[in-house]
Amino acid sequence: VFEEVKGVKIEIVGSGPQEDCFRRKAKRFGKKITFHGFVENQDAIHDIVKRWTIGLAPYQPVPSNESYWGDPSKIKVYISVGVPVITTDVSYMASEIKKYHAGIIIDYYNHDEFISAIKTIIKNKNYFRENALRLAKKYDYRKLYQKIFAI
Repeated sequence: VFEEVKGVKIEIVGSGPQEDCFRRKAKRFGKKITFHGFVENQDAIHDIVKRWTIGLAPYQPVPSNESYWGDPSKIKVYISVGVPVITTDVSYMASEIKKYHAGIIIDYYNHDEFISAIKTIIKNKNYFRENALRLAKKYDYRKLYQKIFAI
């Protein structure tokens, strides 16, 4: 991606069983990749993410992936701070992202689609950012609570 899209920097929030492997592989890219590790404080996560141009959530389309039925909290964090998303058609949020133009849905196995999505969002950053914020308003808990308690 660094050769195809100049100036890209990657920040990774979170950890997992492959974190050490990813850190070793990323060393050759120097300061272009930053690992924040596990961040417990949600406000700190929002402070990191809101600086981003794009949030990545490329869920692998395999039957055992819990993202098919689980809550896409990562995507919700991204859109809550106006960060457009590149994701796959795994989470139910993919259809919302597509409908609101709050990001781009890609084929998990298609590298060219991934690069094209990055370039498209960078070129139209304000358009996608505004749409991500518009989608986030749909999930604003204050509005949802009013509807729930009005029943």
